[in-house]
Amino acid sequence: MKSQPARIVMRRALIGLAVILVSAACAAGPRRVSDPFSGGAGSSSDRGSREVRVQVENTNFNEATIDARGIGLRRRLGRVAGTRSDEFRLSWTGTGQLYFEVDLLGGRTCITRAIEVAAGDTVRLVIDSVARLRGDGMSRLCDAQRVR
Repeated sequence: MKSQPARIVMRRALIGLAVILVSAACAAGPRRVSDPFSGGAGSSSDRGSREVRVQVENTNFNEATIDARGIGLRRRLGRVAGTRSDEFRLSWTGTGQLYFEVDLLGGRTCITRAIEVAAGDTVRLVIDSVARLRGDGMSRLCDAQRVR
């Protein structure tokens, strides 16, 4: 059986070792985690070619929550306050159909027509205060179109 001083020394050694391990783990710093939807790692210069810019103009008085939708895609972009504009970036590779679902505070929902977009494109999403006749002949509260 160990004597009392030997136990104290052993306990202090274990506590010291635990402090060293915790300090080493904290000193390593935060790890960078890549976005699984970004299509791989890359520099910021080629990141724009893997994104779609979404410019939102909300002329409605209610706050709007915007979701991007496409084949296999449902991503919450964010919120835009009433009578405000904002811009979002959506990770995107290749080309495909994209449309938006807009939920207005107060319960109204609007779904835009699907548009063909490619990585690097800019899309303009307009949310009106009243439904308007759109380019496809439908009367909607919101519309999206490719800018370039």
